[in-house]
Amino acid sequence: MAKEKTGDVEAALRDYSETLRLCPSHAEALNNRGILKRSKSQFGEAVEDFNKALESEPSNPTFLYNRALALEAKGDLLGALRDYTKAFNLRPREGRFLTNRGAVRQAMGDLEGAIRDYSVAAGLLPGHPFPLLNRANARYQQGDMEGALADLDYVLAQRPGDARALHRRGCVKERLGDISGAMDDFDEALRVNPRMEEAAVSRKEITQSVRGKLWLLSERRKGTRRRDDQSGRTSSGPFTS
Repeated sequence: MAKEKTGDVEAALRDYSETLRLCPSHAEALNNRGILKRSKSQFGEAVEDFNKALESEPSNPTFLYNRALALEAKGDLLGALRDYTKAFNLRPREGRFLTNRGAVRQAMGDLEGAIRDYSVAAGLLPGHPFPLLNRANARYQQGDMEGALADLDYVLAQRPGDARALHRRGCVKERLGDISGAMDDFDEALRVNPRMEEAAVSRKEITQSVRGKLWLLSERRKGTRRRDDQSGRTSSGPFTS
């Protein structure tokens, strides 16, 4: 554990492997090695370690949760959904289990199920931004801009400098037609986190969109003036000869 805390992942992996050579069914060592393998994107090997850990402790919600994370990263959304559900049933006050299950449901297109999970998780994790940020995303996908805006306003009332929430609220405001408000949120997100690429891209896109609309409006006005000239009319006033 000390080597993990210092960031020496390879040394920690060697230590856990040595422990498991001496005691192959050591559940905690299997779980911890699985976590390290997952951090190295070795998702298949991580799942194997979690499987073995669960053979010894099949009702351990932490092991189930960790396997769910690896399965989700591996692309096995159904497997992850099952494990998040089992983990939550064993520990029903654990909001992060529901937050992650909601994310899997959202990825699978079950927006209603995702919103339900995020709503319960928000009650279990008061003051934590992730359930509400995720619910805002799901509502945005669902087309419920007012609901998404309410979630993001609440998060930002608690955490005024949350760049993610600022960016997402800017996207919602843009969809609602509040271009000025959207630009303000993108600017503030970039002030808080100047390296936030998503906010920079959103700001650029909205600027280009506005310029495009202004250009189109200008061209239409030019076209109207040309038609007026061709028909002998003028816009200089009614007292013309």
